[in-house]
Amino acid sequence: RGAQQIPPTLRRGEPRPRGHGGRNAQATEARREERNTRLRDAFGIRSEGRREGEAFDRELQAAKKMEKQMERERAEREARKAERRRVREERRERRVKKKEERRKER
Repeated sequence: RGAQQIPPTLRRGEPRPRGHGGRNAQATEARREERNTRLRDAFGIRSEGRREGEAFDRELQAAKKMEKQMERERAEREARKAERRRVREERRERRVKKKEERRKER
């Protein structure tokens, strides 16, 4: 047995061939998509409503930030409104209770 010869494409310093010359590109892409889907599921990343590169769109990010801020402010207003309603209702109930107590005293 003689020494094995290294193919010319695998010699040091020379570029290696990529893939199988495109013969298996679709299968490779399918495996990559499958892997990415599993990773998104594992990390809880939702893909609906997202576009590639939107994180780098400053105008879009500013608009999203403004929208979130407006939503937060609206929720705070609603919470304050609900709290005022609750306090008014408690006051009303106390007044009604006092009236009933006065009627019983008579």
